[in-house]
Amino acid sequence: MIEEKYDWSATLSAPEEYPIEVYKGEIIADDFRQFLKGFGTIDKGWGENGPMVVIGPDYKNLPDSLTISWRSLIEKKNYSGKWALPTNEIKEYFKTGFVNPDNNKKETYNSFVIGLAPKGNVVVWLSGASKQFEVASFKAQETVINSSNLDEDEKYLFSQEYYDITLRNIEKEKPEIYQKIKANSLPIPEIYEKIRTKFLWKPEVLLPDATDNLKEVTITTFSGELEVLFDDELLANNYEERKIPNEISFVAKTNDKTEKWYWVKKLDVNELLNVFNDFETGAKIKFVIDLKSSSKPSFYLSDGKVKKNINHISLETK
Repeated sequence: MIEEKYDWSATLSAPEEYPIEVYKGEIIADDFRQFLKGFGTIDKGWGENGPMVVIGPDYKNLPDSLTISWRSLIEKKNYSGKWALPTNEIKEYFKTGFVNPDNNKKETYNSFVIGLAPKGNVVVWLSGASKQFEVASFKAQETVINSSNLDEDEKYLFSQEYYDITLRNIEKEKPEIYQKIKANSLPIPEIYEKIRTKFLWKPEVLLPDATDNLKEVTITTFSGELEVLFDDELLANNYEERKIPNEISFVAKTNDKTEKWYWVKKLDVNELLNVFNDFETGAKIKFVIDLKSSSKPSFYLSDGKVKKNINHISLETK
């Protein structure tokens, strides 16, 4: 049987408060290996794609294993691990693909995003133009580094000088993140497990004008996933097992055929986890964005019996 090949690459991701640098690592297929070191400091945000390196053949077999070692610059610790990837599941996802709402054409995934978080938490996402979701998670082990075993171009990662340079760059480019780091306000490691919990929920948008039509809804989650609802899927708007959102954006067509954009953001991860967990296990929950009931938008979760307001939230429009 001839193995189907795809055009894919891999990149790295880490929380903004948790800058890391990979000093060894590969994502491995039986006909190709992509090195994962040499990307520089990674701290763009959890689930956010880092630099992309395009090397090797355009089409290759899908990867079956991952090995990686990284330096946590703030923790001043090192983590390492090697794991098998769920190859059969990955193949099915690539075969099935998805419809891109931007062009209404079927596409498939083109990158593996490898997330590295405090205390050795590792997540692998499949990512495409309008879809990203977790396909695997692992736990790396803390390791002790003997600098004599490192290449010369790797040793600098473990120096005080490199740590100071990294911190100065963060202070210059992201002063708010710098203050969190200085205050030792790292995300607690357990949060990366909690945000992977799924709940049975769907968004419900109540537009300010009855003649407005909802065109598209985009959900991003604290766990780094991305989903776009449009056309038949948006009309059906079924309850799905999803992780908790950190942003919901949507587009509405008004009566005069113009489009209006909305962004629901600045949700608080702890508040949202608590509110979702207040419902019974398996409850069907609506995340309601009510823009028509009063002069001020309201946001709440409801299972048809219980209504729970969300307080830490904001709405932007364009």
